[in-house]
Amino acid sequence: MPRPTIQPDRVRFTIGGYFGGYIELKSARGGLRYSKTVEGVTEPDSVQLVRPSPLQWSEFWQAIERIGVWTWRADYSTPDVPDGTTWTLHLRHGNRQLR
Repeated sequence: MPRPTIQPDRVRFTIGGYFGGYIELKSARGGLRYSKTVEGVTEPDSVQLVRPSPLQWSEFWQAIERIGVWTWRADYSTPDVPDGTTWTLHLRHGNRQLR
């Protein structure tokens, strides 16, 4: 199966926790927007727009396949842990989608 070498239709990744804030990476203007939010406020100096090269996108898709992202479960919650690090990943590319 040939590996895609172009950017995804949609990507949004967040990771963090209530007290430490969180980071977000999402599709924006032909690239990816990185930002950090602390106490509900996005830090202006943290906002960056990056435009990965075709080679970088190819490496990204290879990593996605290698770690089996398309077969991940929809939920990895641990109900008896009241706080901690949370993360989300929304990824759509062609006819494949993960949320």
